[in-house]
Amino acid sequence: MRDGRRTDTRDRILDAALDLMSGCGYDGVSVRDIADAVGIKGASLYKHFEGKREVFDALIAREIAALENTLRELGANATLDDSPEAYASDDMPELEELVWRSYLPFFCDERIRKLRRMLEVSRYADERCATLYRTVFAERPLALQERIFGRLVEKGAFNQCDVALAARQFHGPMLMLMNLETKPDEARKFCIRHVRAFNELHRGGTL
Repeated sequence: MRDGRRTDTRDRILDAALDLMSGCGYDGVSVRDIADAVGIKGASLYKHFEGKREVFDALIAREIAALENTLRELGANATLDDSPEAYASDDMPELEELVWRSYLPFFCDERIRKLRRMLEVSRYADERCATLYRTVFAERPLALQERIFGRLVEKGAFNQCDVALAARQFHGPMLMLMNLETKPDEARKFCIRHVRAFNELHRGGTL
């Protein structure tokens, strides 16, 4: 196990990398830039990471794990292993809040916002960043929503529909709000209206 000081320096390196790369992208930041931001020499950074790519990999792993933990703490699905049953609730206020909580970190957690900026600004020059952006902010949420909508259809809570299309119809506007960096209060109001409209459409006009 690493000692406390080594762990602290490692986290400071990752924090500095996130700050810098969220503004300049992966290619726009050097190991020296990260070391300078932390207040250490470049050689000292190599005691913790072999290079910039390893810093990036560790940063991605840390932030995705933190996102999953936050979602679970909020009672929302984080991975396909989580049960979608809570989303089948007939209690509309409860369902509206649950759906909002599944999006809340994307609007309120500054580290997740920085992660999105970092991947977005880098995705045109770095294929790996493009893949990560699609995975974290599009493909994973879509897969979760397809599973949730599929379960709602199975239970008869939703009318029969193309669940893959329904997931894209729901997540698309929310992803647009993320990319526009919509303020949390505005995003929450839209999300709740979106849930209500979606519920009306897919339950044939009945709540």
